[in-house]
Amino acid sequence: MRESLGAYVLGHLDPAEEDALRIHLAGCEHCRADLAELQPVASALASARRRPVTGGPTPRALQRRV
Repeated sequence: MRESLGAYVLGHLDPAEEDALRIHLAGCEHCRADLAELQPVASALASARRRPVTGGPTPRALQRRV
């Protein structure tokens, strides 16, 4: 179940997988501890601003190099 924790905090599990993991977490102290470490990271990723990539070569310029 530990391999599913990252997907869980990012909201990428389907409902059945999410339910199974919640049941597992109720009885597994180790996974709850791992989850507690992952949650701040997921929150930071979610709040990070997406910025467009600028300043690089244009697609046309890249084609000319090839």
